[in-house]
Amino acid sequence: MRLFIAALLLVSFTAFASDAVDDIWTPVPEYSGTMQGGSVWNGPLAVLFDNGPFVNSPGTGYGGADESKMDELESTYGFGCQYTVGNRLADQFEIPDGSNWNITSISFFGYQTGSGPVSPFTGVYMAVHDDFPATGAIVYGDPDTNFMTSTAFANCYRVLSTGSGNSDRPVMVLVCEFTDLTLSAGTYYLNWSLAGSGSSGPWAGPVTITGQFDTGDAFQYTSSGWSLLAMGGTGAPQGMPFIIEGDDIGALQSETWAGIKSLFN
Repeated sequence: MRLFIAALLLVSFTAFASDAVDDIWTPVPEYSGTMQGGSVWNGPLAVLFDNGPFVNSPGTGYGGADESKMDELESTYGFGCQYTVGNRLADQFEIPDGSNWNITSISFFGYQTGSGPVSPFTGVYMAVHDDFPATGAIVYGDPDTNFMTSTAFANCYRVLSTGSGNSDRPVMVLVCEFTDLTLSAGTYYLNWSLAGSGSSGPWAGPVTITGQFDTGDAFQYTSSGWSLLAMGGTGAPQGMPFIIEGDDIGALQSETWAGIKSLFN
């Protein structure tokens, strides 16, 4: 398995297709700048796993919103995850030994250039694998089933290092809620694709940390197969932001039992 992933890392990612990345040379659709009211995400409540931040400049954006600000050496706004053309993203998460997660929601993030703050997204097509998606079995979901239950403006814009205040790329949160997703300890991969009504993308911005170029080890699937996500301009591997919420059933049971025993000590 390690040899397989290592081989994938050797695949060149320099020949970007127009639907694989949204970079600084991508034509921007006309946008009037007129802001229409829409719902705004309130943030996660019961976080089990957070794969990394996308906000690195709070309050500096258009209208006082936050920003996901690129470094001056970086040239890729976001990565293509268009369901309609088969582009997908994948990233991993780990459930610690002794834990048993009852997952109630997974939040993904994306944008469609020029959409304004009203979310244009219509779907999240996702699956959970017990290993890298190319070889791992699906343990939950279906890459052709829409699991999105809600979407809203994440109060953040994706901008260049010199583009503070630009409102072309409003980031949206896409929430998938579950009533039957329980996973035991182990390493898993999320494999997802997005759909929306806008003409651009959908795109997904990477984990963004000021001063840090290497932010993870996510993958993108295109017609050329799976490739490690690499930032244009630096070549650094990228992680993708997502948030898993729910309850750690194993930990809860352990804490409850400890509390019961303490009554008799």
